[in-house]
Amino acid sequence: MNSGLSWCTTIVATSLALRIVVTLPLAVYQSHIIARLANLDKEIAQIAHELRGETARAVRMYNLDEKQAKYLYRRSLKKQINNLIVRDNCHPFKSSLVIWFQLPLWIGLSVALRNMAYMMPYQDMAAQALFLELSVGGALWFPNLTLPDPSFRDACAPRNHQPPEHCSFTRCNITKQLTKVRKVLTYTLRGMSVLMIPIASIMPTDVTLYWLCSSGFALGQNLLMINPKFRRACRIPRTANESQTPFRDLLDRLKKRFEFNKTGT
Repeated sequence: MNSGLSWCTTIVATSLALRIVVTLPLAVYQSHIIARLANLDKEIAQIAHELRGETARAVRMYNLDEKQAKYLYRRSLKKQINNLIVRDNCHPFKSSLVIWFQLPLWIGLSVALRNMAYMMPYQDMAAQALFLELSVGGALWFPNLTLPDPSFRDACAPRNHQPPEHCSFTRCNITKQLTKVRKVLTYTLRGMSVLMIPIASIMPTDVTLYWLCSSGFALGQNLLMINPKFRRACRIPRTANESQTPFRDLLDRLKKRFEFNKTGT
């Protein structure tokens, strides 16, 4: 190998490099979008209050029925919300930006590692040499990266970590109207994380090692993104529901969940 590193180290380093160079900048930009959307709540509430008054006056002036009044109110509110979104350049679709970039990258690298372990699509001399390097390029409990993980540890690793900022974002009023795609995507990925376990059990270890590293680095990235100091360093706007002690809050939630499970059993 030209790098002088084992394939195990190379996979770990590549996963970390992609996380730092590609995913982290996108996550920062995505957090900007989410914060801008969250900060629109007050303006939207004020606009909605004014529109209700204007709609009530229109009902009296033009003798509108309830159905017409609701249609007029919803159309006007939607138009005002769209104007705010354009003004702040924070379309809700951008709140899932990381997924749309990370998913094809994850699939492409997974397929590439699988093909390397199976000598696909051509079993020429280069493919055979690469196969031999992978067969001795493992570490710890997985010395051979071309075989499935014998201990099943990598296969049981978590596949999907939802960004912590998503939890605060979904509590915003605007989110109830504008994040249907994100919600569907979230539940789809959660279902995929369960389906990936039996698939991972038959994949070569170089693939599951990449998945394990990707999940671990994703968790670290998500914890970094809720750090107030890091958010201020990246100039991410403050939001009303942003916690100044996120790690303490996270620990408290874990304790409560553990206590609940303990009392339940």
